[in-house]
Amino acid sequence: FSNYIEAFESLSYDDGLNYTSFFGMIFNSLWYTVLSAGISVITCTVTGYCLSKYSFGAQKYIYATAIFCMTIPIVGTTGAYYKLIGDLGIYDTPFYVIVTSFAAWGFNFLVMFGYFKNISWTYAEAAFVDGGGHFTVFFRIMIPLAKGIMVTLFVVSAVSHWNDYMTMIMYMPSYPTLASGLYSFQANAIREVNYPVYFSGLLISVIPVLILFIFCSNIMMSNMNVGGIKG
Repeated sequence: FSNYIEAFESLSYDDGLNYTSFFGMIFNSLWYTVLSAGISVITCTVTGYCLSKYSFGAQKYIYATAIFCMTIPIVGTTGAYYKLIGDLGIYDTPFYVIVTSFAAWGFNFLVMFGYFKNISWTYAEAAFVDGGGHFTVFFRIMIPLAKGIMVTLFVVSAVSHWNDYMTMIMYMPSYPTLASGLYSFQANAIREVNYPVYFSGLLISVIPVLILFIFCSNIMMSNMNVGGIKG
């Protein structure tokens, strides 16, 4: 247990300009994970629903563009992306997380698009007969039906962002998370690192992910099948 105590005391991030303690890295990990995963799931849910349930002129083109963008290797866009972040003035600021999380494409979009595509429009028609509008259908019917898959995507996305160290190193160096801090600690002290303390910090970093799964497991396993239409 002394290794865990020492991990809280000695594991920190210091690049010569900014110093962040172990608790500071945990705090950065929490707000970065919740904000990134939450915004991403919400925006992908809205986009997936609109493109799957409403027909308009640019529908097919928007969907095709989303699929095409996913095929472009990240290696070929990193330089332009880095310059764009600098030109927008969001480099090394929390606004980077907010702006980039509003990109409503990727894996989450494909899952939500396919999910809503398989939900019968009879639900909406029944709501329209009772006087409900499109917002009522979305927030009172579609969102509750998709609650299970949304929570599942949030957990998967949260685990990915919690373990993401490269984003903070490249675009937000003043806000080191637990993942980026432990990576830098191990990389900078490769020959003299205290491995028992280092691995204690890694085990501590797993605890929030386990807690998240424990609290969300019931929701993830429920509401996965759409039903309710009779006759």
